[in-house]
Amino acid sequence: MIDTHCHLDVKQFNKDRDDVIERARQQLRYVINPATDFGSNIRVQQIQKQHRGFVFACMALDPVNFVKQQDRQNEFIELARQHSNDIVAIGEVGLDYYWLPDKKGVQQSNFIAMIELANELKKTLVIHSRNAMEDALEILERHANTRVVMHCFSGNKTQMKRCWDSNYITSFATSICRMGKVLSKSLDLDKIVVETDSPYLNPVSTERNEPVNVKYAIQKIAEKTGTTFEEIEAITDKNAMRAFNL
Repeated sequence: MIDTHCHLDVKQFNKDRDDVIERARQQLRYVINPATDFGSNIRVQQIQKQHRGFVFACMALDPVNFVKQQDRQNEFIELARQHSNDIVAIGEVGLDYYWLPDKKGVQQSNFIAMIELANELKKTLVIHSRNAMEDALEILERHANTRVVMHCFSGNKTQMKRCWDSNYITSFATSICRMGKVLSKSLDLDKIVVETDSPYLNPVSTERNEPVNVKYAIQKIAEKTGTTFEEIEAITDKNAMRAFNL
């Protein structure tokens, strides 16, 4: 199993981060740890060094923090260039109209800047899109020239097919155990991966999530598609390794 998106650097894991990672190591093949703000970019690098070969880092300013830390854009871009050989993706980046509905224009400009950085570094893009799927897809289709993973996919079935037609990977989080309306037997299994978005999006409750719970997303997809856990595990592992060049 591969958890393609978990935030191991956040404060919710401060007391037992090593235990969480060890539990994951016993059951998972890899975990991918995207950054969210400037400080997070430093922390994900530190965690990757401590757990090299198991935890893989991504660097980014997410859409909300990018607006808050707009003055650090150039500093971040230079940092990402310096660590290009140490990261598997630029992410998570994108648009968030839920938290910042009045900042659409600056978010779109920031998003394009991050896409251009990923194109330059030849890195996969990990996309955060909340209440903004149509704009996110339109911008990606115009500007992206690299692999794309749609983190915590929350669009409709038409948008999901649009992603697949563009060869984007849709990532399903453990929250599909509670909210899995887009899941069906018609999933394009070659274009899906799974994630936890730990410590968020717990599959069963409001308790803290962690990477080992990615198995519940695999189980739910297997149920919806009429396949086995082992088949979905093998397919999503293969897709993740291809998407992130692991």
